[in-house]
Amino acid sequence: MTQRGRNYIAEKTFWDYSDAHPKLLLTVKTQCWKRLTDDTRLNFYRDIYLHAKERFIKEDARVRIEKALSIWRTREPRHRFARWKVFVACRKLMRRGDTHFHNCSMAKLVKKFRQNCHRGQEMHRMVLEARKLYNASLLRFTFKPWALFWHSMQLM
Repeated sequence: MTQRGRNYIAEKTFWDYSDAHPKLLLTVKTQCWKRLTDDTRLNFYRDIYLHAKERFIKEDARVRIEKALSIWRTREPRHRFARWKVFVACRKLMRRGDTHFHNCSMAKLVKKFRQNCHRGQEMHRMVLEARKLYNASLLRFTFKPWALFWHSMQLM
């Protein structure tokens, strides 16, 4: 272990000493707590309160659902309860299958989009070629006969 200064205490040494003297750890905690500002202490207690409140709400909802389910079990016929169990199991499977379908379909969709990009580029080339051919056809069937007529009129 390297020497880090005159007042350095290794962490392991501190914890060993604090285990041997529990009042020391309590004193250190108290001093650290007293050095905090009032806002920091208030935020600490607020976090503890909100966390406990959230746990209480979840536990209360779980107990209510469990109580409602126990009442429902005694009142409903067995075959209807069995159908409910089958429905819940099927719903879980359907959700899992639906998630799998969405994941697979997204992968296929990306693949199709890539193919569609190539198809779009191909269509763009075909449109450019058609314009070029249309202009050549327009030139051949409209302008050249008119130029021939004009040239023949000049020669007369």
